Amino acid sequence: MRRRHLDELQKAARFSIEPQLQPLRPPGVVIDHVFPWTFEQMLFDWFRAHPELHKISDARIIGNDGAEVVRSWSSTKLERDWIEYHHRYAQLEHYKRTRRSHIDWTHFM
Repeated sequence: MRRRHLDELQKAARFSIEPQLQPLRPPGVVIDHVFPWTFEQMLFDWFRAHPELHKISDARIIGNDGAEVVRSWSSTKLERDWIEYHHRYAQLEHYKRTRRSHIDWTHFM
């Protein structure tokens, strides 16, 4: 169940920043975050910066079960804050991922 909360948070976070990425993504090109500031690292740092979020499940995500279903934030304030944070700090490159960072979310589960 804990991993599911993290998966849902990541899906909602990715979906909410898609409008920032779409204009940068020509057909057939992959856009990714520059290592070591990966998407997951950014989301982790953003999450840690919010003292009201003690566990991943505190960032309530709404949407139906299933891989292809859109997830969204129940809090528009948190969603706006994440979108602004990503816009300000994301470093993006056109390339295929060669390295991934591993973030230990255990503390928040």
